[in-house]
Amino acid sequence: MRMTFPLAALWLGLSSVAAAAASDDVKAGADTVKLPATMRPQPRDRAWFAALPCAQLQSVRAGDERETREWERRRQQCVDRYKAFYPGGGAR
Repeated sequence: MRMTFPLAALWLGLSSVAAAAASDDVKAGADTVKLPATMRPQPRDRAWFAALPCAQLQSVRAGDERETREWERRRQQCVDRYKAFYPGGGAR
């Protein structure tokens, strides 16, 4: 019986500390800024498309005309690189 009292006191003390820490977390959450559900697209310039691997090019969708032009330019670079490995430039 002597050992249970110190363990019970320890448990009671730890649970009160945990409850206080949890209430501090709730108070800190009041200052949290919520982000909007939709993410704003980042502008993609020529350098972004130039760094894009050819294998990932098909998974990218252009957002506007400028991005479409950059996408087409990058696609042509990938096609030219692919054709360089065929005799006659890839012509059949």
